[in-house]
Amino acid sequence: WTGLILPAIVMYVMGWLWYGMLFKAQYMAAMPDAGAAMPTTTYVYGFINTLVAAIGLGLVAPRLGDGWAGGAKAGLIIGFFFACTTEAMGFIYGGRDTSLLPIDLGYLLVMYIVGGAIVCGLSLGRRGTAA
Repeated sequence: WTGLILPAIVMYVMGWLWYGMLFKAQYMAAMPDAGAAMPTTTYVYGFINTLVAAIGLGLVAPRLGDGWAGGAKAGLIIGFFFACTTEAMGFIYGGRDTSLLPIDLGYLLVMYIVGGAIVCGLSLGRRGTAA
């Protein structure tokens, strides 16, 4: 479980750093309500969502890569072909502010790359087999 909980925590903290520090000004400009206080449940659901992503990485990434670098590559593949394309739908059909596109997609790519590296790096030598 350490190989799933640790990446979830790291990925969640990365979101706070990404949106709360690195790109805070750009995000606040594009999302006027972004500074409003959110209920605690929002953060709990956000962490649960991140944990589910880490579990998914734990199931798939070891089949695509081994070790830290292999996990990063697997995270890049999963992040780009699944997470980014799914997130892009909100911009394509949902009318979201396109200035957020590079911020949101960039975060997803970094999150999945780092998460995949941690998942596979911590399970070094225990590569999964295809079902």
